Amino acid sequence: MTQTAGFAGLRSPPGRAILGYHGGRRGHPQIGVTLVEILVGVALLGLLLVGLKFAIRLNRSAMTSMEKTDLTARLRNSSIIIGRALSLATEFLYPAQVSQNFAHQIIFRNHRNEIVAIFVTDQNVLSMYNYTTDQLLEITPSTLSFKSRLVKDNLMEYRIEIKRDQYHFVIQNQLSTCNTLP
Repeated sequence: MTQTAGFAGLRSPPGRAILGYHGGRRGHPQIGVTLVEILVGVALLGLLLVGLKFAIRLNRSAMTSMEKTDLTARLRNSSIIIGRALSLATEFLYPAQVSQNFAHQIIFRNHRNEIVAIFVTDQNVLSMYNYTTDQLLEITPSTLSFKSRLVKDNLMEYRIEIKRDQYHFVIQNQLSTCNTLP
C-alpha cells in the first residue's frame, strides 16, 4: 500500500511521509544537505556579517562623537575655570600693559592678594599655579597653546587651543575683571 502526498507521481514508502524523507535504503536514511539548504545558510551568514559590519561602523562613529564631545567639554570647562579666576583678579602683573601682541601666560593677583599664573606646561597641560600657596591645578590636557593679551586696562583676552589626534578645537574669550580699578 503506498501513500500519496498530494503531488502527482510522488510516492513515499509505506509508513513514511514525503516531508523529511531523503531517500536511500530502508532503515538507512541519507545524511546530508541539499543545495537549497546551503544557499539559505550562506545567505543568513551574509546577512549576519553585514549586520555586524554595520554595528561596528555605528560603534566607531559613536566613539568618535564621544571623543569630540569630551574635548569640547574640557575646553569649555577650562574657559569657565579661567573665567572665574580672572574675573576676581585685582591686578594683572603679566601682561601688564595694553598690547596687540599675545603673551603665552597670565600672571595676576587674585581676590586674596595671592599671585597666580596660568600657562601651558612642557607636558602640554594647561595649568594654574598659585605662587603663594604653591598649588598647581591642571586644567586641561592636550593643550596646544594658550595666548593672552590685555585689550584694555581691565579687559583680558585669552585663547586656548586643544588638539588630540585629528581633532583640533579653539576657544577665545574676553573677560572684564570686577575688582580692578582703572
